[in-house]
Amino acid sequence: MPKVTGKCVNFVMCDTADNKGVIEIEEGQARVCQECGSNLKMTQKTDGGKGKALTWAAGIVIVLVIAGLGLFYGLKSSPPPKPGPAKIKADQGLDSAKTEKTAKTAPVDKLANVPPAQPGQIILKLHGSNTIGSKLGPALAEQFLKNEGARKIVKIPGQKEEEETIRGEFDDTAPAKLIEVHAHGSTTAFNDLFVNSCDIGMASRKIKDDEVKKLGEAGLGDMTSANSEHTLALDGIAVIVNRANPVKSLSVEQLRGIFSGEISDWAAVKGEPGKIRVCSRDNNSGTYDTFKSLVLHDKKLVATSERYEDSNLLSDTVAGDPKAIGFIGLPYIKSAQALEIIEPGASPILPSFFTVAREDYPLSRRLFLYTPESPKNPWIHKFIDFALSKEGQDIVKQVGFIDQTIKAEKIEKKVADTPESLDKYGQLTKNLNQLSTNFRFKASSDKFDNRAIRDLDRVVQVLTQPAYKGKDFYLLGFTDNKGDDQFNIALSRSRAMSVANELKKRGADAKRVEGFGPSNPVASNETKEGRDKNRRVEIWIN
Repeated sequence: MPKVTGKCVNFVMCDTADNKGVIEIEEGQARVCQECGSNLKMTQKTDGGKGKALTWAAGIVIVLVIAGLGLFYGLKSSPPPKPGPAKIKADQGLDSAKTEKTAKTAPVDKLANVPPAQPGQIILKLHGSNTIGSKLGPALAEQFLKNEGARKIVKIPGQKEEEETIRGEFDDTAPAKLIEVHAHGSTTAFNDLFVNSCDIGMASRKIKDDEVKKLGEAGLGDMTSANSEHTLALDGIAVIVNRANPVKSLSVEQLRGIFSGEISDWAAVKGEPGKIRVCSRDNNSGTYDTFKSLVLHDKKLVATSERYEDSNLLSDTVAGDPKAIGFIGLPYIKSAQALEIIEPGASPILPSFFTVAREDYPLSRRLFLYTPESPKNPWIHKFIDFALSKEGQDIVKQVGFIDQTIKAEKIEKKVADTPESLDKYGQLTKNLNQLSTNFRFKASSDKFDNRAIRDLDRVVQVLTQPAYKGKDFYLLGFTDNKGDDQFNIALSRSRAMSVANELKKRGADAKRVEGFGPSNPVASNETKEGRDKNRRVEIWIN
């Protein structure tokens, strides 16, 4: 393919320019410096083969002529510039000239007159979860830069797969602002925060205790505080099969058997006989960590499992094979079939907006952004506030995750329509709509978790809308089944009262507050994750 050569003239700001380095790129690619992103001053066009040979021949002739003239006039050639390595900065994601492809390039003499672009300023580095970083992170970064006044957005591929830089260009004098997104898995979020190579960690799982301790000792503060842990979106881990597979639901126990290798034939779970092909996310994936915690527990993933870093590829693989099964984030179900999941003591549940938003679905999860508790970079709080705003949550929804905008859903009761057939809970909620969030709490206390703190204001926004203004709402509290029943009933009511008091401060008065203790679990009480789901306060409105 024909190539062109050029030089960077962004002197002082760029080592490649200072060292007078010549840059060769393919015809049709963006003519920018690999180091600083500035426009190149074009010098020559080559086409390989014969053209390249002629260029070399011409160069040799020129050198000989100059050497001869130098001897004749006694001239001394000036020493070459002191060599120095061009600091190709991986953390800027400007490792290649693949920024933009142009259908037609301008003439060389016109390009020579184009002023060089100002060097870019990296304002934020987002590292971690592929689930967030594949689409959602870059989409949020793009809109954030637009809101800051960027007139043009360019996406620049990085040195590795799952890396890119979002570049916002402003006027001709203002430096471009860049946001770096590296999506190599949730574990890398905490590792990179620890070594100070990122500003915001993207995680599709909750931070682990050892990571909290490690980052706290490194001076980042309490990573479990509301200033550090931010719920960005909700996601459901869908277990998927081919649409032709007759199996429509599986228990968590059956899933554990399949993904650990103890169940290897579909006939064992009432499917068509045949070896089960197990597909899984890779070890760095937060999706895998969550699945391991919710499903595998102390079991190991079957050794023959096929591992995938890319969510789309895993989904496409399962959708194309009637014997395959896999697990994936909700937006990546695509053309596969999601299974109903069954937990002890609860009905089979499919992943949907409401079941995931309320975190009732057994394999639902939160997507997090983690930041230092007291960050020095002022862009961090600005980005977090944007991501959690209505505009940011609209992007969450557009990308395919579950946003945290509160909605109301009419619940269809699967019981007879007579008062005597309904328990107290059923009688209270029979003609009401349930909101799409449940307030959840820390273990053995009536203290809100970090999502619940943000949801207080979101709920008030709904309750003050014209459609619901003047309507009555009920707060119904629940616990897990650990401990004395009477204590749990009192604790569940205390939790409901905590919500009622906070809403009242914001101008919304609950019609009724009740505590039901460990009754009506939405998940198994045999796991930590299930108990977390059962510790909740539901909101119902007429």
